[in-house]
Amino acid sequence: MSHEDKLKTGAADDSYRDGIDRIFGKDHKTQKGRYVQIDGKLVKVDEDYVPPSKNDAPYVISDIEPYKSVATGEYITTRSQHRDMLRRNGLLEVGNEDMSKHIKKDRKPKGIKEAVIRAYEQHRR
Repeated sequence: MSHEDKLKTGAADDSYRDGIDRIFGKDHKTQKGRYVQIDGKLVKVDEDYVPPSKNDAPYVISDIEPYKSVATGEYITTRSQHRDMLRRNGLLEVGNEDMSKHIKKDRKPKGIKEAVIRAYEQHRR
């Protein structure tokens, strides 16, 4: 087989078209889009379609692995101990949350504008 033969795509016989007809039906015209199979039939869905979960059981999160706190040196063995240690020491666990609500905005000390104007006026004289 030559290099050019490897690059060719598509079916060399009618088996491809027969497969399309078997899946979509004889009168179906091929369309672009996203399809999912529901109850044995292909249904067109939006690009952001998320299939429903097959598992309706509750999700159980396991407890954390024990670790030694760098801040206090104590051994932490449960999530509640972890949260308590963070709270007691004023620490914040950084993960996926929005940090903008935790960052204190720097405020300019009061009177700077007036002091700059006074200095300008004195220097200008």
